[in-house]
Amino acid sequence: MISPSKFEYLGRFSRNKTQPDSTSNPYGPFGSRASLKSIHNSCGPYGSRWSENGFANPVTRGGAKLYGNKGQFLGNLNSNRADPDSISNPYGRYGSKWSLLSVNNPYGVYGSLTSNQSANNPYATDAPVIRGCKQRKASSA
Repeated sequence: MISPSKFEYLGRFSRNKTQPDSTSNPYGPFGSRASLKSIHNSCGPYGSRWSENGFANPVTRGGAKLYGNKGQFLGNLNSNRADPDSISNPYGRYGSKWSLLSVNNPYGVYGSLTSNQSANNPYATDAPVIRGCKQRKASSA
């Protein structure tokens, strides 16, 4: 299960532009390009291609984690096509368009245009949740 002390909530991986905590809402804290908690902020810890937790990082094996509404792990949120757990790996369990646990499966619960739990349904209200590793605070020595 998810340890609350290790991860922080980073919104819902969703195409719903009106939901307040959607990554597609450009005015919300998780969809804004200016928010440090957004995967769309290219200078932030979760959107940078140089951050180990960055969604745009093509070489990390980590990154934020994607979970279904009942805690089901749905993959790493990174751009590494070689990471076996990445949603960007077209041959992996979480990135394949044929896998039941993939947000890329157009017929699956998490990837269809009609499921309320889908990242691709523009009206979904129960899309997958993103959890990112809490950032360490710089110590003042």
